[in-house]
Amino acid sequence: MGQSIEAGKNRHKGFWKTCSWCNESKPATAEYFYRMGIAKGGFRPRCKICTKQLRISDKQAQLHHPKPTVLPEIREQLDTLHAEQALKNQMRIAAKEADYASIGIVIDGVKSDIRIKVCNACAEQYPATTDYFHRDKENKKWGLVARCKVCVAGAK
Repeated sequence: MGQSIEAGKNRHKGFWKTCSWCNESKPATAEYFYRMGIAKGGFRPRCKICTKQLRISDKQAQLHHPKPTVLPEIREQLDTLHAEQALKNQMRIAAKEADYASIGIVIDGVKSDIRIKVCNACAEQYPATTDYFHRDKENKKWGLVARCKVCVAGAK
């Protein structure tokens, strides 16, 4: 960067940077500022000295003001709520997976898995194909709607 620190009269914008904390102009180099790739000039807005001072004061503040502790009875309530939520999630996932099953069948000596889907309306089991269920772009698992074609046709 062609300028030295003593050349204070020629503080060009690209070579000098003002610290946003102490408002001192310093050379925009890695010696005075930490690098930050997404920043405008490639450096952080605060100089290294101010950044270090802020880190020290943050650590001291954490020592003097520790995080509040949760009372044991409140912790038990939270644990119970989390356990109930986890159980609900497991039941929801199991209900979704109950719509589908895979049956291993041997045809001409070749084992193949046939996917079976249960219709949500009539509870009948059908092969999970477009012969029995309409396509559904929203359904990420197999791309089939929840009700069979017979139930869909009967509902209209």
